[in-house]
Amino acid sequence: MSLFAGVFRLSTEENIPLSVKQSIEKNLSRNTKEEKKTFRYDDSDLFLVKWSSGSFEDNAWINRENRNISTLAGDPILTENGHRINRDKQLEVLHQACETENWNVFAKTRGSFSFVNFDSKKKLLHLTTDALGVRSIYYSISNGFLFFSSALRILEEIQYIKKTLSEAGMAEQSLYDFPLDNRTPYNEIFVLKESEIISATNSEITKKHYYDWSCREVFNGTEEEGAEKLIDEFQESIRLRLHSNESHVYAFLSGGMDSRVIVSLLLKQGCQVEALNFSPPGSQDLRFAQLFSEAAGEKCCFNYSLSNVIYPNFSLLAYHMKTNIESNKVLNIDRPSFIWSGDGGSVGLGHVYMDQKMLDIYESQGVEATAQYFLALHHKIMPLGILTDDAKNRLPDIVLNNTISEINKHSCDDLGRRLYLFLLQNDQRRHLFKHFESIDLHGLEFLTPFYDTEFIKTVTMMPSHWCILHRLYARFFELLPKYAQSTPWQVYPGHVPCPVQSTEKLHYQWDREYKKPSSFVKRLTLAQSLFTIAGKNELPEGIFSSAKIYLAALLHLLNVKNYGYLHDFLYNYHRFYKSCITNRL
Repeated sequence: MSLFAGVFRLSTEENIPLSVKQSIEKNLSRNTKEEKKTFRYDDSDLFLVKWSSGSFEDNAWINRENRNISTLAGDPILTENGHRINRDKQLEVLHQACETENWNVFAKTRGSFSFVNFDSKKKLLHLTTDALGVRSIYYSISNGFLFFSSALRILEEIQYIKKTLSEAGMAEQSLYDFPLDNRTPYNEIFVLKESEIISATNSEITKKHYYDWSCREVFNGTEEEGAEKLIDEFQESIRLRLHSNESHVYAFLSGGMDSRVIVSLLLKQGCQVEALNFSPPGSQDLRFAQLFSEAAGEKCCFNYSLSNVIYPNFSLLAYHMKTNIESNKVLNIDRPSFIWSGDGGSVGLGHVYMDQKMLDIYESQGVEATAQYFLALHHKIMPLGILTDDAKNRLPDIVLNNTISEINKHSCDDLGRRLYLFLLQNDQRRHLFKHFESIDLHGLEFLTPFYDTEFIKTVTMMPSHWCILHRLYARFFELLPKYAQSTPWQVYPGHVPCPVQSTEKLHYQWDREYKKPSSFVKRLTLAQSLFTIAGKNELPEGIFSSAKIYLAALLHLLNVKNYGYLHDFLYNYHRFYKSCITNRL
């Protein structure tokens, strides 16, 4: 559990400002309850600080006598003779790879990580991230300096970086919940893409990728054989993330497939699992998790905590729940700051946002029609009613054209695989944004085998029509221990159904009526929030009509029409625009 941030001097003759150094050190960690463990490098060309919660056994920090330095956040997962080597040794391998520019070494990593290397003699800086880009590095080139950080919030606080809203980035952020490609909500800040390496000297900046995700290898067996290959690779991804002799672990457990797969295979490895669940009462997610835990036996201990937040930060919830559990009983968890998470399974293996019609449209009508269908299917539609006439004519085309560009990025023979890679390298890699942005507050590391690079590479070998709608995932699921298939699990609408039926009346996770705010108090609260956002002059000019927002708030309050979805859309613009107009020089 670590973060790093720094600044590298480019062509400028100016020294790295003291105010920038102070801002980085001040904002790296906001945790005031625990002693900070920091590492610092400071010379005329590079200032770098790393914070660690101390949960990893090793520091993953190299500072040679010649002032060459390397460090990382996360766990690359490199192996020797089939066994994972520790992080300090992994860092040594990556450090040497940078010295010889042997980038193929990075292509052998399986985990999620961000990495920085500096050669003081050559004045050469390398920044890179994992093959999926899950563990982000954000960067900005401004006033003759290259600023970088493994958390966006740290760059947001540096006054030396002028920030203006990115029209494309914000439109995508508000619809997708993340910008596409290397964009952020700001014109001046970018994020490293999957397997991307940025190399910088005092005179130039270059970019390259150490792995090409364009599919060239195709699996030639049957679907059953494909499922067997996938589960073998997945079990290997779990084995490599388990430490030797580790026997007692934390894991999330919902009522769906992803976390059940992981818990089942951890139990198969002989682990005792403390299962954590935050689902609403009366939900399938809660009840199905309880039933599975009972079927799994005494080695699966079910722990439940209610969340009253609509879109919670599960990392913070887990931290508070774990703290409460540990204050009431002695567990002897082997690595108490690590939690196994099923995040990434629905997109990575289930191909959740794809269907047969999408593939058919792609084959017969091309990418533009496919992108339009995709946006409509998943309700990624701009709320035109509150936009100005100019924005109404411009923003939808920006999102559509950028979506088309991302789908076309890879030249796979399997057209459906292009769609999959679009989702993998945009939606999938941004899933853990909240987790990494708040890691200094909770100090938790998620173990995410569904993000394993070799596992995802194996998925990309499979024909896309096998994988859509959880089809291949269902065959994969059949290879789990029998008790894992004996109780019902929650599935996506229209996807492969669960063969075990439940007669209980339970709320469905994707039931919109279940989430619909109907009480007057809820409508009043949301309407007041819309009025406040529109009335504070903290929305960018030329995008929204305040009068139309007021009208929508009134209609929502009177229960004429549900405009609840506008709140998150407007709050996105409000939050990032406010960051632009504060913290300036």
